[in-house]
Amino acid sequence: MKKIIFEELFINKAGIEDKRVVLRAFNSDDPIQQSTNIAFIENESDVILPDEYFREAWILDKKTKKLGINKEKAINIHIDKLRVKRNEALKKLDIETTIATQQKDNTKLDKIAEKAQKLRDMPETAKLELEALDDFEAIKNYIPEGSE
Repeated sequence: MKKIIFEELFINKAGIEDKRVVLRAFNSDDPIQQSTNIAFIENESDVILPDEYFREAWILDKKTKKLGINKEKAINIHIDKLRVKRNEALKKLDIETTIATQQKDNTKLDKIAEKAQKLRDMPETAKLELEALDDFEAIKNYIPEGSE
């Protein structure tokens, strides 16, 4: 079955207009044929799909009509996933803070505060480190120090 790949505009989670790549079965009556950035695929095996982890960062090269990944979007996708884990870690630290406060353990409170601050700073520091990476697999597998 003939496939079609094209870019479409959509409103992202932040309420901002953005582009995403769509791959679907081709219908000859499809009005999307008018798009300037479109590719028709006879054999699905001709298409190399980028990593699904970065699905919202896929881009369609206008010249080669091949799929790729937008690095800036890929980094933001990974940082969003790291934020979820970071928020879980911060919730655990809240419990530890309560216990340490009840025990009046100031040494432990200082350590918890230091760890919490590192977790809060993680998105900014991780972004700098991720921007230095050239391999999308390395970006996907990146875990910031102290966030485990």
